[in-house]
Amino acid sequence: MPWQNFGIVKNQGVDASLNLNYKVGEVNLSARGNFTFARNEILEYDQVPQVYPWLEKKGTRLNSWKLYIADGLYTADDFNITGEGLNRQYELKPGVVSGLSSGVRPAPWSSE
Repeated sequence: MPWQNFGIVKNQGVDASLNLNYKVGEVNLSARGNFTFARNEILEYDQVPQVYPWLEKKGTRLNSWKLYIADGLYTADDFNITGEGLNRQYELKPGVVSGLSSGVRPAPWSSE
């Protein structure tokens, strides 16, 4: 069977513009504004069944990102902090595990 690019997306939105022209004596004044709002949803997507539901494209928006929200997972007490100001270095203390990234930092509101 030939390869195909198959999908169904539902798009909804509104687009409006406003043009104003006004003459004051010999001077012409004009203003223009535009407003656009759009939403979409993937109804069908040609992909193999996924192991985890959060990997499915169906039911999500086009070009949407799935990101970790990790603010506040680590505090300054979890790090050995060396250096001053912009040269500050953060190293996780032994026993504190990072499974998300190699460049984790303490939450900005934690005390150092």
